[in-house]
Amino acid sequence: MRWRNRGLAAIQEFSWEKIKMTMRKLVLSGIVAGSLLCGGILVAQKPERDISARRHPNLAAAQRFCDQAFEKISAAQVANEFDMSGHAAKAKELLEQAGKGLKEAAEAAIRTPSNFLF
Repeated sequence: MRWRNRGLAAIQEFSWEKIKMTMRKLVLSGIVAGSLLCGGILVAQKPERDISARRHPNLAAAQRFCDQAFEKISAAQVANEFDMSGHAAKAKELLEQAGKGLKEAAEAAIRTPSNFLF
């Protein structure tokens, strides 16, 4: 009879230890996931937007569309609780690259005097 009581206590103690360890792992995983999410949000910034609409109306319009797309992707991420398997983040990175490319194109057009109509 004593053996059975001690065995039951050992099983109950093991169960509590297992639950404590599981809770610790869950809390730690939540903290790590939250930190990564916040870090990802901080890294993904809006594409650059400083092309002169007066000098380069088409490039400025393209840049405006990149900004709008970036905002729509951000809204979709929030609506889907950031569960898009990294595809939205990749799209944001590509939009950021596109914005930089548009800015470089505008700068190149400014440096090249042959673009002016006479």
